[in-house]
Amino acid sequence: MFAITNFFITGFVLLISFLKFGGCLMCYQCGSTTDASDCFTDVGGLVNASKGLRSNYHYAKNCTASKPEWDRCMIEEAKAANDKVSLFHRGCHDGKTFLADDPRFVHLKPNNASTCAIINELDMVICYSFCMTDFCNGPQPEDKVPCNETGYGETCGAPGTPRDCLLYAFMMIIATHIVYCLI
Repeated sequence: MFAITNFFITGFVLLISFLKFGGCLMCYQCGSTTDASDCFTDVGGLVNASKGLRSNYHYAKNCTASKPEWDRCMIEEAKAANDKVSLFHRGCHDGKTFLADDPRFVHLKPNNASTCAIINELDMVICYSFCMTDFCNGPQPEDKVPCNETGYGETCGAPGTPRDCLLYAFMMIIATHIVYCLI
């Protein structure tokens, strides 16, 4: 009887782990205060990060593993009155926290459309764009394009599940199995 109960508990925990795995959201993560930064110009590095290449992985962030309330990717941009970029940020977002309060930012849909507001007290225009699929807040890779910048012609397919998500799910499965096997 104990073995059957343990089996069902382990199966239930594994199911929960797989559901957690399914909720893994990867976003591009970078920021800048100038429009000549890598966050704007390093398209190849961003695309390579979406393919899981470790040399460019500093552009990738597992949002839901960092904070479960970060359920969407975003682009946040603030421009001063002189039309210079004051802030450009690709990253994770909860859909609730903004640089400034404005009714336009309440209940923004994650449809990758930009919503902007003029914030008079800051003398700025602030824009947000939200989306809810892996690496949707930046350049999208094409099938069979070079994966590296070494010129060897290595090819990759379209992005799959990033390795961090797989590793996270695997670790959750192992940890829960060990805990429930000890019960």
